[in-house]
Amino acid sequence: MTTARVLVILGTLAIANAPAHADYADDAAVGLKMAKRTFDRIRRGIALGPYVGYAGGVDLDGHGSQGISFGLGLYLFEIPTVFDIQEVLAEKIRARVKQRVKDILASGGAAPTDLREIAMQVANDVKQEIMGPIQPKTLEDPLLKVIVEGVALLSPGGFQLRIGAAKGLGPVSLGLYTAFQRSNTNNVWFLGSELSLHLTPIGKMRTPVLDLFARGEYGYDRVNHGDSPARHPIVLTVGLRALVDVL
Repeated sequence: MTTARVLVILGTLAIANAPAHADYADDAAVGLKMAKRTFDRIRRGIALGPYVGYAGGVDLDGHGSQGISFGLGLYLFEIPTVFDIQEVLAEKIRARVKQRVKDILASGGAAPTDLREIAMQVANDVKQEIMGPIQPKTLEDPLLKVIVEGVALLSPGGFQLRIGAAKGLGPVSLGLYTAFQRSNTNNVWFLGSELSLHLTPIGKMRTPVLDLFARGEYGYDRVNHGDSPARHPIVLTVGLRALVDVL
């Protein structure tokens, strides 16, 4: 049996055998409280609704653009619940034990042979974190993002239609997007990647999302310009989306 598995078992037993708090005297009340807090955490991890945004960019030829976007977005965040307790417990025990052993060895001591006390401490911390009230963070770790938007181009004029999805990578998300642009009788198709940071500044179960992003796109302009071949603009864009959670 691996050390990690032993630690998880110790932590799980610690939670199961921990003395009951006065508020948990009645099993039915405990069940209802845990169910509500689990629902609250699941709800905190979902933001769905309309958004408005602004972005400005420039291509490698020096042509600038800016526009106002309107769209619908779905944001999923990694909010741990009781369903994740074993995974969270294993991760935290592993990190805590590693740090504790490192501190002991750095001070000239011997590595501990009994990890039960560390497991108990971590188990109690995880219990409070997952089964306790929500502690909202301004930077929740993203899990998934999907957007569909239209953009009114202030310059050079025209509009864009864009759709894309992104996967969370720690505190940011990285995604793939495609767009169609109609401007000055030209039709341009874009394919690009977007790096974004999501802020959840207020609220507990429901929160607006401020999406700060930087995007790079490669375009294909179907219209020939005189005797020149079709243009392939590379556009770099930064912007902000503000989503209102209406779920």
